[in-house]
This record gives sequence, structure tokens and C-alpha cells, in this order.
Amino acid sequence: MTTISVRINEELKRKFHKVAQDRGVDSSSLLRLFIKKVTEEPSMVKVGLDPDLLSDVMQIGEHSFSEVWDNSEDDVYAKLYAHV
Repeated sequence: MTTISVRINEELKRKFHKVAQDRGVDSSSLLRLFIKKVTEEPSMVKVGLDPDLLSDVMQIGEHSFSEVWDNSEDDVYAKLYAHV
């Protein structure tokens, strides 16, 4: 057995404890049940980003990379993939 440590805000922790208590289990048992369910059915977890937010993140990333990388990296990749 191992331990997982997660930082969450106090209000969220309190609400989670309440949900567990309402279902007649402790928080650790409820979290173990959730983890088991997610590993058995990964498709049940839907993580989505707002398309506008994703676009903004991509634009920031492009700018960051363009500041750090110059065209010499592009030349290296072109040579590597020329034979593929």
C-alpha cells in the first residue's frame, strides 16, 4: 500500500468530507473508490478546456518558443525527418 498526498483548499476538503459522510464512508475510502473506478473506466473522466482559453495558451506558447528557438532548430528537424 502507498500514500497519495493532494493539496486542496479547506472548503473543498470540507465538502468532500461531507459527501463521504453522507454516503457512510470516510474520505479515504471514497477517494480509493473513485481512483479504482477511474482506472477501470478512464473514459468516465472528461477533461476539457475552453477552446478560447486553449487558443490563448497556444499563442503564448508559440511566442515563448519563438523567443528561445531560432531557425537552426528547424534545420536540424528538417534534416532528421528528411530520411523518414
